[in-house]
Amino acid sequence: MQDPEPGPVESNPVRVQDKIEALLRGEPSITHGDRAVLYDAYHLAPTPEALADHLQKFEIPSTLEAQLIAAKAEPPATPAPGNAVKAAIQKMQQLDPDALHAAETHPQVLKHLIEEFSSGQE
Repeated sequence: MQDPEPGPVESNPVRVQDKIEALLRGEPSITHGDRAVLYDAYHLAPTPEALADHLQKFEIPSTLEAQLIAAKAEPPATPAPGNAVKAAIQKMQQLDPDALHAAETHPQVLKHLIEEFSSGQE
């Protein structure tokens, strides 16, 4: 017996379409709990090889395994021009917490960081 699916998500303009979530949701042979674990494994794996090694622990269809590894091998998607601020915020979330705190306490530094990240420079 499979776990029940969560209910529909209300419209959220900030929500980003995630191809891995869609891929996992479309696989009927895995449970909701498996989807969560596989989703995390995908996003935490630094390389396709690391993901392949980690996926060996799971009993999943070989087609799903191949799709996950192929997706991990693809270059990251370039955000659309309208998503530059979202992309900048996502990059800022990856900063060291101490550096981010310092930037937030100095608005001019934060402004400069946002401009740099939005322009694609790091």
